[in-house]
Amino acid sequence: YRGSGRGYRGGRGGHRSGGRGSGRDFYIKDGGSGRNFYHSYSHSGRSSRGYSPKSNQDSVPVCRYFRQGRCTKGSSCTFRHTQEAAIQGSCFQATRTSSSGSLGSSSQNSSPPDPFFGMAVSKAKEAQDKEPAFAYANPEEKGPFYSIDVECVATGSGHSTSPNHRIPGRIALLDSDGNTLLDAHVKFGPDQNIVSYLTPLTGCTAEISEGEEAQSLEDIVKLIKDKIPKDAVIVGQSIKHDMEWLGLKQQEDYSDAVDIAEIFRHRVPKNVQEAAAYLREKSSDKENTNASSESSTIQEPKSNEEQPPPHTDEYLGFETKYRIFSLRHVCINLLDEDPQQSHHDPTLDAKYS
Repeated sequence: YRGSGRGYRGGRGGHRSGGRGSGRDFYIKDGGSGRNFYHSYSHSGRSSRGYSPKSNQDSVPVCRYFRQGRCTKGSSCTFRHTQEAAIQGSCFQATRTSSSGSLGSSSQNSSPPDPFFGMAVSKAKEAQDKEPAFAYANPEEKGPFYSIDVECVATGSGHSTSPNHRIPGRIALLDSDGNTLLDAHVKFGPDQNIVSYLTPLTGCTAEISEGEEAQSLEDIVKLIKDKIPKDAVIVGQSIKHDMEWLGLKQQEDYSDAVDIAEIFRHRVPKNVQEAAAYLREKSSDKENTNASSESSTIQEPKSNEEQPPPHTDEYLGFETKYRIFSLRHVCINLLDEDPQQSHHDPTLDAKYS
């Protein structure tokens, strides 16, 4: 609401105002769909006739979701559902179905799915299954284990881990039994400019960080070094970043680290279209070779010693990459538990790691 009105109350599909003056402009929020639209009003005196979808249907905007065939409000929708919009909605859905090429589509223009796309994804997965066993397949041979999670506050507008954008704000340390050994908030210097404490993600606030229990980052790092032995194995999500934040060095402050993000990850083609094209060409060459009667032109297959390992990109013939999942995603799918149902808590992240 812009102007000198006394008040504004937004309701489902309308508003009431006690404004004074004229030419007031409103951004009206519809309670049903959560969408906003601009509306200009002219007020005269102390009362005005409110915006009413029921009283003047022609002035009600057409539902954008109905126009796309996606509105679920039905007759309760406060925007208009017109015959013209219904036709547009059916056309929109038909276009989406045709362009997606989904199975079961009745559209004659829809193209069948390319089998080589699925083959490329499958081969990348098979290569991952053939990778050497992870070093901590038998964790009882290592340890003791500790888990660390560092939550950062924003010092800039970017997402980089550079100090120009992020610095540690809260640090948690747990042992292998899930006992919290440390949950400390960082006290920032007077010259440190904090753009946002990112409270929903960190649990940090200005009041906590300026409180008596907050400590300097240097003091917190000293406490961590005192609590973990030199042969400790540190576990965490993208733990290498946390170690860099804290300045902890491998073989000096701890023996090794286990990155949860590197264990529960998914290997996929880096460019699925290029990978599919390579497999298609390879399949075509194989068919041509089998159909040829000139055996002299057939090259002898390489020996096992000359071939690259079956888990490498060289063996596949196309580049692959890893899709990294969040700790929350891994916990929901493997443990059937959600560690982040409220404000972010680094002690919970460390415990689930």
